Order: sequence, then C-alpha cells, then structure tokens
Amino acid sequence: MKIRQQFDLHKVLDPFTLLEVNQALNAIPNGEFLKLTYAGEEIPDKLFKIIPDKVFKIVSREVSDNPKRCTILIKRRNIAPVDLDDSTGGCDCS
Repeated sequence: MKIRQQFDLHKVLDPFTLLEVNQALNAIPNGEFLKLTYAGEEIPDKLFKIIPDKVFKIVSREVSDNPKRCTILIKRRNIAPVDLDDSTGGCDCS
C-alpha cells in the first residue's frame, strides 16, 4: 500500500485546508492512498461532501479512544479513461 500524502486535521478545518485536501485527492494516481487523521465528526462531514464516490473509496477507518483520534485511508479507484473515438457511448468504469 502506497500512501501518497497524509493530513493531520485536528485543528479547525478552514476552507484553505479543505482546498489542500481536495487538491491532494485530485493529484494522487489511481490505486494510491491518502491518509487523514482528525478528531470529531464535523471534519468527515465536510470532507465527504467533496469526495466523489465514483472516484474515491474509503478503505479503512480507525478510531482510538485515548485521545479521541480517527484515521481514514482513502483510495483513488482505478478508473479506465473513456476513449472518445469509441462508439459504445458508455463509461468504462471499474
């Protein structure tokens, strides 16, 4: 498993940090991972709004009690590019 980038989001999730996470998600190659560590439920709610299910998959979620800390691994799905010259008219997604 190759973790491309990690973010520690224990502070308030401001728009700038959310933008950085979004850019990191868009930059990771297919099949690679992004690791996010956070505390509380507010952060995942904001993040899940920018993570499209068709492109990314949460592959693991861990919660530790002391201190309350959550970690998720997000994997970029292997999505085959659509050939514009192909006449099938559909998406070739996995």
